[in-house]
Amino acid sequence: MFTSRLFHKVSKNATITTLTIIAASYLLLNVLSRSRTNNPPILHADKQYWNSTGQRRVNEVKFHTKILPYTVNPVIEEDLLQGFVGGNNWAGGFTQRMSILRERRVEASGIPVIIQDARSPSEVLYLYRSPPEEVIQRGSSRRSWRRSRDRLTAPGDYFRYLHTPQFWCRKLVMLGGTLACSTAHEANPEDGNKLVCLDPPLELPGGRDPRSCLVFSFGISTDSTFDEGVSRLPCEVHMFDVMPTKPSTLLAAARHAHFHVSGLADHHVMTYVQDVNKTVEFNNVAGFLQDKGLAGRPLHVLKIDIEETEWDVLKQLAKEPILDIVGQIAMEVHVMKVLKLPPSEQLNLLQDRYQILRDIEKRGFRSVSYWDNRQPRLVYQDPQGQVFDTCGEILYVNTNWYNDSFRRRLKHVGFKFRGV
Repeated sequence: MFTSRLFHKVSKNATITTLTIIAASYLLLNVLSRSRTNNPPILHADKQYWNSTGQRRVNEVKFHTKILPYTVNPVIEEDLLQGFVGGNNWAGGFTQRMSILRERRVEASGIPVIIQDARSPSEVLYLYRSPPEEVIQRGSSRRSWRRSRDRLTAPGDYFRYLHTPQFWCRKLVMLGGTLACSTAHEANPEDGNKLVCLDPPLELPGGRDPRSCLVFSFGISTDSTFDEGVSRLPCEVHMFDVMPTKPSTLLAAARHAHFHVSGLADHHVMTYVQDVNKTVEFNNVAGFLQDKGLAGRPLHVLKIDIEETEWDVLKQLAKEPILDIVGQIAMEVHVMKVLKLPPSEQLNLLQDRYQILRDIEKRGFRSVSYWDNRQPRLVYQDPQGQVFDTCGEILYVNTNWYNDSFRRRLKHVGFKFRGV
């Protein structure tokens, strides 16, 4: 009997061991299969993600202005309410039809849509659906960094450089963005959206306290959706623009959001701005950190969207020690000026812009994503007949921050890094 009990106990333990090995093997295979995925999906803040069929649901409907975070199409075009839209057919049958459609998703052209719960005919003439995925060039875990060449040999080399990200971010998140009805059909219809990288060494998001991460956002105009997304991480965000259009709703909702009527430049200067008919302060990144009482804090995200005036700023910034405490740069780069130059001068301009980006690169920054901001009127055709967009969104990350000893040295001289 003792022998049979012992055999039963050994058999039971062997079975458990076998099941444990199988489970561990399964988990290992699952991890390995995930690690082979070069590009995990880009997350869209405050929106539901694309599912396996390539469709995406609208997470929430906001109808504040004519500029919307999703595509708007008249229902009459979709032919969903034929016989009930327009004319004198709003009473009776229309009410019955809406009682059927209210709060239900309707399939139109294979895309999930939501019909507004209407109280008047004008409100029900629209259905909402998410914009298409942006065509984004992203870095790959299989692509190792290679030093870029010193000189461009043709104008197209500049654009190919932008379209070849140099580093891999494991977790890219899209923040902000608005969508105008007039651009809904385009490949990249959204504007104002920026990607940020949430890899742990870059210390985003900061935690419960917004003061644990800091963002400077230069160039707001009337679109503060990126800054709203940053404030929800949550991070302290300082918005700068020469146009005195304060995002009142955001400022009222988040005490850690701040707006300054100031502009970004390569040095401190007071300049008369004709568009606002007043003199406005301009300063560089280090100057604003000092002026706003933020000295000693790392700048986790530097967002720049200042319509082709970024080049003088970047040229000077690449020379300054302050760039070491910037975790990532999300910016729109412009070379529209090339459209006004004769062919003999175009390559020289692009070489100058290329050299500025290479100087940023020499400080340890690597591009992790790029996409064209397509505007038909701002397309450039090179001497070989190839067509390129002159505006695009690029994200650089500071690879030095992935080195604990680098952050430790900065912490030793007074900068408040976490986790080192």
